[in-house]
Amino acid sequence: KPLVYDGSGTDPSKANTTADNGVWHLYCATIVGTTVTHYLDGVADGSSSVGSTMTLGDVNIGRRSDGFWPIEALCDDVRLDDNTWTAGQISNWYTAGRGYDATPLRHT
Repeated sequence: KPLVYDGSGTDPSKANTTADNGVWHLYCATIVGTTVTHYLDGVADGSSSVGSTMTLGDVNIGRRSDGFWPIEALCDDVRLDDNTWTAGQISNWYTAGRGYDATPLRHT
């Protein structure tokens, strides 16, 4: 199950579904304050809180910062940004079959 760990010593936020059937999946997580919402294939797949607010500087992809909990999957097209995407936008990426739109982001 995909998870988000904030390094505070609290339990990580985990998605509800294990996607280990050998086919392509779109996994996304949005983080607002301490609330993490997981999405699998465009559908919300669990939401919970972590112990502290996270920033982009806190991120490790595929493992915890101390090396524990390594991912057992192939990752492709990993992206991080500071926008909060809506469930509708994430669903549209999955339906389009291409994941995240690579158009450069601009803040207004």
